[in-house]
Order: sequence, then structure tokens, then C-alpha cells
Amino acid sequence: MEYKYEKVKLENKIPAKITYFNRELLNDWKSDRGKKRLPVHWHRSIEITMIMKGAVRLKVVNEEYIIHQNEFVFVNSGLLHTVEETEDSGEIEGLIVVLAYDFMKESYPEIDKYYFDLYKDDTQLDHIRIIFNQLIELYENLDDYAYIKIKALLLDLVYILVKYCAVPINDNHKYKKFLNSKQYVLDYIEENYNEDLSLEKIAKEFAVSPVHFSRVFYKVFGIHYKKYVTDFRLYNAYEDVIGSDKTIQQIALIHGFPNVKSFIRDFQKNYGKTPYQYRMLKKDNFSDN
Repeated sequence: MEYKYEKVKLENKIPAKITYFNRELLNDWKSDRGKKRLPVHWHRSIEITMIMKGAVRLKVVNEEYIIHQNEFVFVNSGLLHTVEETEDSGEIEGLIVVLAYDFMKESYPEIDKYYFDLYKDDTQLDHIRIIFNQLIELYENLDDYAYIKIKALLLDLVYILVKYCAVPINDNHKYKKFLNSKQYVLDYIEENYNEDLSLEKIAKEFAVSPVHFSRVFYKVFGIHYKKYVTDFRLYNAYEDVIGSDKTIQQIALIHGFPNVKSFIRDFQKNYGKTPYQYRMLKKDNFSDN
């Protein structure tokens, strides 16, 4: 299972990342169950996905839900999550909206005192569906002024969240406990993944024994620490493999692999091809379009 800190890149003039979601988007990644999925990731922003066709499995931290057509995948700030196909997903389509944290903070300065429950007031769900359908229509018919309407719809979405879906976070709430006690570990890995991140070194950084760190890490995230770091490095290296002219050796060193041999081995294990073979495949696919 892979994890990635998603640095949300905002589209020009729009305070959100909006992505059309289908089976093709899942093709490169598989879960331990062999199901195609989005990479597990986290970000400070709030993520809402409306499933338009099929069904998906949502996993947030260690909890799982099956989301069907016309239902929503909703993920609060800072929580590890992924979406994967189910045994009977069929054709999958949806729209992912990642509301920028800064946009929400500017719109509602008290945001850090709350988490959001989309189903707290289900009378608002139809309104949210209307917003998503309008976003889809706008993205299918973009013009020079579409961003104005899109921003207005996103602000309307924030209004619904803070007025109807906000739940206060108290000191004992499990959401706050998770953020306070676990997220800083992921921060540290995200900031240092291209350096030496041996189990012994990170355990020393957090003043615990390697055995204790390894046991707690697996219990919390459901993955062994070494595999987490390897998969994190792979995910970050992927963009350089398909989108840069860097050599395979350069990419391996930039992203923290001890040598090019280990990078090639781990990449091939995950993608089924060596980095060079995969790069050539992607270039051929692009030139055919």
C-alpha cells in the first residue's frame, strides 16, 4: 500500500483541484487485494468526490466504506485515504474536488476548530449534487469566463460545509488525536524521503526504539515502515520517469534510493516494467494520440 503527501496544485484562477475520475485513472496502481485504485495520499485540503457511475471502496485511515452511484466520497483535512474499485464496480466515473485549505481558511477563519460530516444534514446532498453537475458542465464547456462561475460554485460549497456540516473538535475527539499524534511522522518522511530514512534513524529522531517504532507504525498505517518509504519514493520518482529527461540513475539518487539497481527492482515490481521500459511505453502512447 502506497502513501503520498499530495501537494495540491491549484488550477489557474480556481482555488481547488478538480479532476475527472474514471477507471483509466486507476490503471497504474493496485492495492494488496489486486484492485485498481488511486494511490493512498493525504493533504491539508478537503476532498469531495461524487461517484457518477459504478461503485468504489473508500478507505480513510483504517476504516472502509463502499460508495455507490450518486453518493459522495468525503475526506477531512490531514487523513490518509484512497479510492479503489470493488468486485463489481463496472464502469467508474466521478468528479474529484479538492478544496484548497487556504481558500477555506480565508472564507472561514475558524476552520481549524471543526471537522466536517457531509451527512450531518442530508437535506443538503441534493444541493451539493447540483453544484457538482454544474461544475461538470462548466468543465465540458470552458470559456474565458468559466472560472468566475466555478469559483462561485466552490464558495457555495464551502458555505454548505461550514453552515450545515461543521462539527466542533474537542480535545478528546479521535480526529484531533490522530492529527496530533500521527501526522508529524508523515510530515517528517515527506520532508526527508530523499535522504537516509533507515528504521534506526527515524526511531532515533522520535526517541523510541526501532522495534517500538516499527510496531506502532504498522498498527497505525497498516503497512511496514520500509515498504511505506519505498512506495513513497516510487510515487515521487514516477513523474520524473515519464515527464523528464533525467537519466534513470539521476532519478534514483534524487528520490532517495540507495542505488539505481534497487530503484529498477522496486519500480519493476510495482509497475511490471523497468523505468526505462515504462518511459518508452508512455512516450509511444503519447505519440499515438
